Amino acid sequence: MNLQMEGLLSAISEIVQGIVSVTEQAQDMLEVQEQSHKAATEVKVKANETKEITQFISEVSNQTSLLGLNASIEAAHAGEYGRGFSIVATEVRKLADHSKTASNSIEKTMQEMNERIDHILTKINSMSSLTEAQAALTEEVNASVEEVSTMSEELLSILRTL
Repeated sequence: MNLQMEGLLSAISEIVQGIVSVTEQAQDMLEVQEQSHKAATEVKVKANETKEITQFISEVSNQTSLLGLNASIEAAHAGEYGRGFSIVATEVRKLADHSKTASNSIEKTMQEMNERIDHILTKINSMSSLTEAQAALTEEVNASVEEVSTMSEELLSILRTL
């Protein structure tokens, strides 16, 4: 009987060590998830900053387009003497249009990135909740197993005295 109780006590001790290990890993996972959340949030901030830059580029593009249009009008007023200037004005307007298109494309991509980052943050938050619940459950199981371990030690002590 003593031998059986010692075996039980040994098995319970191994279970306790396993549970402690699972608890520690859950805490490690929680830390990694917090770091991931922080990194995703930082990326979102940078994406928003990029959106502001693209809006500035879009504004510059609009102003450049207006300047090109005004230059074309002035070149037309100059007649034959404004032909070369008219060509330059047309190229400036094309450049403004290309800048506007690129700016819109970047802004659209940044919007999609923001949506994906929001999705990632939602998933990280869900994982964090699950990890916290897992850690709490393993702590409860650990407490129960430790209680069983203590009872087993008491039983073993009683058996030894008999």
